Parts: sequence; C-alpha cells; structure tokens
Amino acid sequence: AATGAAAVATAGGGGVRITGGAAGAAVAGGVDYPAAETYRQVYLAGAAYCDKDLTTWGCAYCNGTTVSDVSVFASAAKNVRGYVGWDNDRGHAVVAFRGTEPSSLENWLENLDATHADFPLPGHSGPKMLVHAGFFDAYKAVRDQIFTNLTALAATHRTKGVAAMPIAITGHSLGAALATLAAFELDALGSAGGGVAGMPFDVVGVWTFGSPRVGDEAFATEYAKVLGAKTWRVTHAHDIVPSVPVRFMGYHHVPTEVFYPGPSSAERKKRVDPGDVVVCDGSGEDVKCSDGEWTHTSILDHLYYLDTYICGCNI
Repeated sequence: AATGAAAVATAGGGGVRITGGAAGAAVAGGVDYPAAETYRQVYLAGAAYCDKDLTTWGCAYCNGTTVSDVSVFASAAKNVRGYVGWDNDRGHAVVAFRGTEPSSLENWLENLDATHADFPLPGHSGPKMLVHAGFFDAYKAVRDQIFTNLTALAATHRTKGVAAMPIAITGHSLGAALATLAAFELDALGSAGGGVAGMPFDVVGVWTFGSPRVGDEAFATEYAKVLGAKTWRVTHAHDIVPSVPVRFMGYHHVPTEVFYPGPSSAERKKRVDPGDVVVCDGSGEDVKCSDGEWTHTSILDHLYYLDTYICGCNI
C-alpha cells in the first residue's frame, strides 16, 4: 500500500517497491516508511558536517528545518563529531553524527578492520552481542558528551508529566554506525526506566544513510526486536560502504533497509529524481536490495543520497 499522490507501491519479492520518487509512505511488514520525512533527515544528517553556523542553525544545510539549542560533541582523537538539538518542527530531540570526510574516505575504507568487541547493553539479558571495535570506541569517545547535552536539552524541552524525552537519531557513513549504537543504547536506557540523571529516553525514529555493518547477527537480531520498526537504513545503488565489514567476517546489517537503486553514478552528477525505492524485508540482508548488488564499488553513490551531496556543507 502507499499514500501520497506520487507514490505507488508494488510487492517485489521480499520488499515493497515504491515508484514515482517516493513522495508518500509504503507499508512493509506492517510498518509505514515515511519517505517524505527521510528527505528531511538527509539534511539533518548532512548538517553534522557543517563547520560554520551550526550552533545558531544558520548552516548551509539548516534550511527547511527549525532546530534550536544546538550543542556540538566531538572527539579529535577518534575523528568524531556531531550535534544534539531540539527539532521544533517535530517536538523531539535530534542526535546527528557526522561521517568520514570525503577526502579521508578511501583511506578509511582501506584501513577498516573487522575486529569485534562486546556490546554491553543496559538491562539486556539476551545473547552476547558483538560490534565493530573501532565503531564502539568512537561512540564511547563522545557518549558522555551526548548524554550531558541531552540532559541540558531536557531541562528546557522535556514535556512536564511525560515520562521519557523523545529522540530521533541520524547519521551518514561512519556517523550512521555510531547512530545505530547510540539508538540501541538510548532505547535500552528508556526501556529500563533509567536514562541519564534519572531521565529515560524514547527513541521515536532512526535514519541512517550509507551505513556499514555495525555488529554480528546476534546484535542485528536483538536490535530488530526493539528498533527494527523505527529504523530506516537508507542505501543507494552501488554505494561501497554498506558492503563492509563483510558478512563472512561475522557481521550482519540491522533492518529496516530502504534501497534507492538508481540512477547511476554518472547520472547522479546532475540533479535528477532519486527514482524507485524498495522497502526491504526485515532480515537486514535482503538480496532484493543493496545486498544483491555485485558491484559495490562506488564512492560517489556513497556521497549522494536522495539527490543531495550529503557531506557537502562546507563546499
């Protein structure tokens, strides 16, 4: 099913295909894909790359959204940066993670290993979960800053009488991996009634763009149980990053993937409609989607999402 005049969804194997630029929402596994909101989230993720006017929300990618009380978190040692703010248009907090800068992307890919680390989740009594050690170290380097910023944000915006503060989380590339880890932990803290300084969180949505695999199959399975219906892991055509780290090294993607299969990298150099969309199945590794692409070689497809140069804020 689909809503929106320009969106038509048809069953296609394990996923649901939307044609006509995905202006509306498609249903897959009982979950609506908020296509229009995803276009908005591209810019919220892209704003994390902005060096100028971010805290005043006057950056090049800040147009079209109203975010206030923005604070930046960063770790120079781990090359991590992002922001926390209050999305006045949606009435919730936003946490956004910057990805790897384009000038460093090839070097990052060449040096990306497959080392695992235990992922201790608050209140979790299920199977042991493993995640990429480098991603986890990068997240831990900014974790306390994020929680401090969220606590300050709650003092101003948390609704009186509401048990938990709503949060949306987004990121691109490396930032997508960190967004996945943050979302899982914040959701666990909210479910356990803990949070930071006694303040629980309610993760209302997760949007990632060009995410690498973050953890093992146990991690993906446990993540799917609580956030699979709220997560939109957007992939694009022949983007190289979603293919790493590889599955035979013990990694597995989290759902729910949303695959934009075209146009080609050459066409992407000019402004064009992003085209058809496939809302993939709940496996995280749907062969009808990015996992079925044999030519995961494009860096350009990684840099462009929904007709937006997602990391181009500082150009």
